[in-house]
Amino acid sequence: MSFTPDQSMKIDADGWDVIAKQYAEWVEGNIGVQGRAFTTIVRDNVLATLGDVQGKDLLDLGCGEGYLAREMIHRGAHVWGIDAAPTMIEIAKSKDPLGSIKYIVGDITKDLPYENDNFDLVVCNMVLMDLEDIAFTVKEVARVLKPRGRFIFSVVHPCFFDALGDWTDIGSPHPALHFKERYTEQVRYLKRLVGLPSEGKVAHYNRPIQDYVRPLIKNSLCISDFIETSFSREYLEAIGFFEEFLRYHLTANNLIIGAAKLPVHYLDLPR
Repeated sequence: MSFTPDQSMKIDADGWDVIAKQYAEWVEGNIGVQGRAFTTIVRDNVLATLGDVQGKDLLDLGCGEGYLAREMIHRGAHVWGIDAAPTMIEIAKSKDPLGSIKYIVGDITKDLPYENDNFDLVVCNMVLMDLEDIAFTVKEVARVLKPRGRFIFSVVHPCFFDALGDWTDIGSPHPALHFKERYTEQVRYLKRLVGLPSEGKVAHYNRPIQDYVRPLIKNSLCISDFIETSFSREYLEAIGFFEEFLRYHLTANNLIIGAAKLPVHYLDLPR
């Protein structure tokens, strides 16, 4: 079945809306430990990359049920959140009873409803790999960032994700990824979140790292951070998942990239 960009985005947003309530429980660790484990390792590294956010204007792009936005409020930021799944936004608002976070439902693949040079920070946590085309989204991020503002995003590590093939010998000391797809080509893949009881699936677009970096360069966003996360043996043994998650210990399970918006006088530099 083929998809036009508008059709695929509608389907993708609907998929997240269907699993929104279970997802909210999954990231909090109320449904098994896997969701909390994956959420914690990437969240902690994103927070470390963001650094001090006190007094900063921050946009959470694809905010989901708002766990990262709430953390940013607690750290003193002024936070806006946007997500295409209405149920996610409903849950996010219910967990922010004082209305401290300015949430809206919106499609982040289209024009963002914010002024130019508006935010000190834009964070996009575990979202870009779920968009069919990220070029326009990155262009909009660059537009709404203030000069020297920073864009921090995280994705599943594209070199080791299941979209490329099947893991074999899981439970042995030597798990391996049997490739079925070409790494340098974008692959659309329907995934079910590890440990989530729902049978609902959401779309994932596995693309090479260069496809994340090139839109940054095109939009004068200079890479400032590059982090590949991996579970420690001690952590996996503590939650009782070392053998099952060995592949996430031997490889990298997330990629986090930070980029800064260059001031105008740098834009004419040769590239």
